[in-house]
Amino acid sequence: MIWFLIHNSSLSISNKVLLADLKNVFPNTTIKGCNFHYNQCIFKKIQDLALQKDYYDSLEDDPTSVKCLVQQTGALAFMPISKINELWCTIMDKFEHIPRSQDFFDYYTDTWIDKGCLYPRQLWNYYNFNGPRTNNGLEG
Repeated sequence: MIWFLIHNSSLSISNKVLLADLKNVFPNTTIKGCNFHYNQCIFKKIQDLALQKDYYDSLEDDPTSVKCLVQQTGALAFMPISKINELWCTIMDKFEHIPRSQDFFDYYTDTWIDKGCLYPRQLWNYYNFNGPRTNNGLEG
């Protein structure tokens, strides 16, 4: 297994080429992103959109809160790839009332969902994957 570090800065063309080259050189190798860093990217965007206070002020049992948005978005990594589009549309509908949510939706769609996105689903999706989900046992 090869770990690819998902980070908050933009993925450059050279990194996309690196992923393709790794697959060519090691065709039977699974390349996975770190789930800890995937969730960290989601929360960083919440901070960038000044929704951090709303996140921390969210009630644990409020199904329409910023915290629930973050949790459900992070949980997409454990859903079947074939269901992700449908589930993402459901999440966007459910949380559209949150201020600046459209900016978050645009970020997540461009970065993680759309064809040609920065991080392909196979990199961050862990559905039916029995290997480690993080590149550091202390983080996971």
